[in-house]
Amino acid sequence: MIPRHINDWGVIIGSVETGEFKPRYTTIWTRTGRPHILRALISQGVDINNSGVAVLIGEAPAQSLAWNIVRGTFSRLPSLGGIDQLLHGDDHLRGWGATPFMDGTLYQVRGFDATARRYIYQVNPRFGNTSPSASTLRSPFRMTLDVRMNLGHDAQEQDVILKMRVKPALKGTRASADTLKNRYMNSTSSNAFMDIYKLMLRYADSLALSRDQSEKVQARQKLLIARADSVFGGLAGYLAKLPESYSAKDAAKHVTDAATAMWDIIYAEGPWIKELLTPGQLRLLPGGLREMVTTPGFKGRFFYSLGP
Repeated sequence: MIPRHINDWGVIIGSVETGEFKPRYTTIWTRTGRPHILRALISQGVDINNSGVAVLIGEAPAQSLAWNIVRGTFSRLPSLGGIDQLLHGDDHLRGWGATPFMDGTLYQVRGFDATARRYIYQVNPRFGNTSPSASTLRSPFRMTLDVRMNLGHDAQEQDVILKMRVKPALKGTRASADTLKNRYMNSTSSNAFMDIYKLMLRYADSLALSRDQSEKVQARQKLLIARADSVFGGLAGYLAKLPESYSAKDAAKHVTDAATAMWDIIYAEGPWIKELLTPGQLRLLPGGLREMVTTPGFKGRFFYSLGP
């Protein structure tokens, strides 16, 4: 799977790979649940917001779906049939959100001649007409207003609050700067450090790295870890010195800014990796890292549990 985006709800939007490493099926994946693969929405746009709703856009409006992360349910987005009718009127429909329909009735019965004992037929003037305005079928639609209010801190603020404690359950405690730095350096989340070179070395056999390549990766890894230590060390020092009545919102913003700065550093490693590896080795890179190296302007985030 190729992760594309992760939000504050801990949900990753990505795509499942098919032959020749080409993404095909849109996928929603949570770290605590099983993937949801939408085979009806092939290679379509995906967006996710921090209110817990993922919107998946299909080729036809009728295929558009919304997935509520909190409820874990899918719902079809409102049909565009109502907008079509509102904008163009009954006589000039464009067929938005409607299934194409052709009138296949050539003759219509208009009566029965009792004297001649035969039915009276009339040629259907709409025979073969596919114009939406000529069809009697209308795509049903509905409009709903859904209001939801979050009480308390959002997910990212809660994550910061728990990380700053000695243990999550020990309210009122404060972890040391070294502990905070290690948590952001070693955890798997959208705001943590992803050691891309440790990932490459983990896949050294699969990538067929030469001894020279492995040594260069190890040397580069030390530089990357040093920069990560500087970024998250500064963040940990800031968090450790916050007063008891600190703003969780401001603290979460500092965490986000530090993570963004770290990922910018990681993205900058792409050209070096591309120059180091052969085209065949690039194709064998784990998903996410391969996308980062080979896709211009890549800004996605990916995570692997690499262990100690």
